[in-house]
Amino acid sequence: MKRCIIIISVLLLTAVDVVALPFGKSKVKGQIVFRSGRELEGYLVLPKASEKSVIYYDSNEQLRKAAADDIRYLTVWNENAGPDYAHTFCFTEYHRYGIVKGDDSKVLEKCWLYMAYWNDNIRLFKSASEYQLNKDGSILLLPPESGDTHSSMWYLAQRTGEIMPTVIGVIPGNSNINANLVFRNWASRYFTDCPTLARKIEAREFKNKDVPEAIQFYIRQCGKS
Repeated sequence: MKRCIIIISVLLLTAVDVVALPFGKSKVKGQIVFRSGRELEGYLVLPKASEKSVIYYDSNEQLRKAAADDIRYLTVWNENAGPDYAHTFCFTEYHRYGIVKGDDSKVLEKCWLYMAYWNDNIRLFKSASEYQLNKDGSILLLPPESGDTHSSMWYLAQRTGEIMPTVIGVIPGNSNINANLVFRNWASRYFTDCPTLARKIEAREFKNKDVPEAIQFYIRQCGKS
């Protein structure tokens, strides 16, 4: 009887430690960089925006799970393209202004954001409900399903030294949101350290579709060399 209990206990511990591959998910090549400094390269499952953990394969080809809070960032890439064409994701809180000026700002719960561009001055993120790595190596951003906590797809910016990104625009696909109005209100408030850019946004010289160009303007005109 005692031997039977020991065997059952071992089986239960193994069941907790070994993770099952989620239905409909496939592994991708990537790297996880932990906050501790540890780095792990191999195969992983690209998490949904709201998932609090990342599933990866260990050296014995067993599926394991790492807490998202323990991860500094992760990168994924198409095996044919190689790590020089990697895509980076961060698990972080983010800031969002009120819908109109005067409304309270909010800090939203942590989620996975896709880092679309970065340099020494500023980073541009994109948010979606879910991310997929295409066969050609590009990243597909999937819109939220009905009832999804992350109900919008955003552009977010984070200047060097800021503790979290801030929403500045809307990624196409949010049919119920006035994208240009949101961009004008939020981006002009965010870029107060660059008055020329803020004025151009308020004057509609930059619109929501021009978020990447606005970031480049900021770097040229107001970025620290």
